[in-house]
Amino acid sequence: GNSEPLFLSRGVTLSFLRTVGGEGQHLQAYAAHCKLIGFNFGRFIDQINKPVDLVYRLNVDTWNGKANPQLMLQDIRMSA
Repeated sequence: GNSEPLFLSRGVTLSFLRTVGGEGQHLQAYAAHCKLIGFNFGRFIDQINKPVDLVYRLNVDTWNGKANPQLMLQDIRMSA
């Protein structure tokens, strides 16, 4: 019955940014060699050009029988 924990990482440099989804509505990237997906965050891709602060949940991405850690983006902002 407990809520899923949320994590905060500050000053993260994202790499391999791209939009995914039928209309490019989702953001996909890598943060420290870990895949990140942000549902409905695709519209921010052009604004992410420096380190960011991330709020995320931990998840497991299973694809073709392989399981890898994945960050599920909940919120993002430019680092101060």
